Amino acid sequence: MTKIKSIHAEDTLSRDDVREIKVAVMLDNYRESKACFSLDANNNPQQDEQDLKKTIDNINDMVALKLIGMDIENLPKIDNVILEIYNTQSKSVFTAKAIHAVSMAAAKAGAKNSLLPLYLYLMHLEESEDEQMLKIPVPIFNFISGGNDDVRSLDFSEFLVVPASSKRYLESLQIGELVFKSLQKLIELKYLKLDDYNDGYLPDLPTNKDAFSLIQQAILNISSIKLGFDVFLGLDSKASNFFIDKKYSIKDLPNPLSAKQLVEYYKDLNKDVRMLYLEDALENDDWGEWRACFEKFCDTTLIVGGDLVSNRLERLKMAIDKKVINAVAINPEKIGTVTDLLVFARIARKANLKIIISDKADKTDDDSIADLSTAVSADYVKLGSFLKKGNIVKYNRFLQIDNHLKIL
Repeated sequence: MTKIKSIHAEDTLSRDDVREIKVAVMLDNYRESKACFSLDANNNPQQDEQDLKKTIDNINDMVALKLIGMDIENLPKIDNVILEIYNTQSKSVFTAKAIHAVSMAAAKAGAKNSLLPLYLYLMHLEESEDEQMLKIPVPIFNFISGGNDDVRSLDFSEFLVVPASSKRYLESLQIGELVFKSLQKLIELKYLKLDDYNDGYLPDLPTNKDAFSLIQQAILNISSIKLGFDVFLGLDSKASNFFIDKKYSIKDLPNPLSAKQLVEYYKDLNKDVRMLYLEDALENDDWGEWRACFEKFCDTTLIVGGDLVSNRLERLKMAIDKKVINAVAINPEKIGTVTDLLVFARIARKANLKIIISDKADKTDDDSIADLSTAVSADYVKLGSFLKKGNIVKYNRFLQIDNHLKIL
């Protein structure tokens, strides 16, 4: 039995100069593994500093005290102890991000102790009745963003580019790079701000549909790929952001829309765009209209529950029972422990949902999302821009795993 000898958290800088907390787990055989996370800023530097210090102190004192001496090969038991601590502490100083990082550092240590790559170690932890084939998920790219308080902002959160699932991972990356560069050429004569959060351009366009037109033109300008064959379009609406007084307000139309009218808008938009992917199309509790939306689009489009499910198991089960989605987006940093994510993904897969691992807001250098996505046989992954060094680390880890899988 190999036991945890020490747990230590410290404040560091990522490759993109983002402050992050690095958690190190050392075993009694002196093998060590690390995981990282960043705290959510609240526009109050003094409060940010206090939260950072409290989080580090909590991990170094409270969490370390409980976990030191535990068997590293029993991750579910370790995760249960972490959750017990989480459920008794203020969420402002011991966040879901923190518990995921501690859990992931322990999982990495277990993998290193077992002499296995992390994705294989996690796959063996995944107690599925059906043997899943390891695969690299299709990367989904967000090149145009909206959905914030900018007066020029588009209403919808993310306008997405989705390579065909038949493509190898390297081909998918190449498609994303080609589209991104083509889009840059189209907008270089205009002042379009780059959003540091979602890594997408924020164009000053008259309508939301114009964003799709811009992406469509960027793809048409590339002779080597074909829209609707090599690459498809998608939308993360995040409809709750423009749901006001029980109506949906978007700049494309002069009057606010009912849920039925918004679904009709998506239907008209789809005639031109032919969306493969539609996430959070409606407000999170409008279950009846979610069902209507699902029935209209489910044959040709992934109807994805992101905020609808909010990484909560009870919401996932409701969405499955009500038959309103055929895909779910999972954010590792918000779901909790590694064990929580494995259970969540297992239930989603058993319901025949497509699985999207979404980590686009993570600004750290931690590349474990690649191993985690592979271990749960995720169908898609949403990361961030090629411009961020931390994201390049993650994209490269997927390439390493892809090369490993070729010889397994």
